[in-house]
Amino acid sequence: MFKKLFLLAVLLTGWCVSSFSFPVQISMQIIRSSILYQNSPNPFQNQTVIHFKLSEEARDASICIFDMQGKMLKTLPVTNGEESVIVNSSEFGDGLYLYSLIVNGQEVDTKKMVISK
Repeated sequence: MFKKLFLLAVLLTGWCVSSFSFPVQISMQIIRSSILYQNSPNPFQNQTVIHFKLSEEARDASICIFDMQGKMLKTLPVTNGEESVIVNSSEFGDGLYLYSLIVNGQEVDTKKMVISK
């Protein structure tokens, strides 16, 4: 348990020691060089576009959409070379949602979007 908490602290703070130094620094650089932009339009009725930029070293990335209770509703896998995904309101009800860019298992950023039909 201690090792898991220590590694989590290392990943979250960017603090590195001896054997963790090199992999953790590279992982943090990949996450920091990936960007999630605000969806547009927002609020939206029919569809919206979520733009993002992935680090060239990103291997596993996705946009995850959550309701306000934190339940994951949809995962959209993305790859290098892609710059955006389209979200259709027909898959969701009216309301406020969160979406996150996840790269190599780490959350890069989270934004809010509003569906207003």
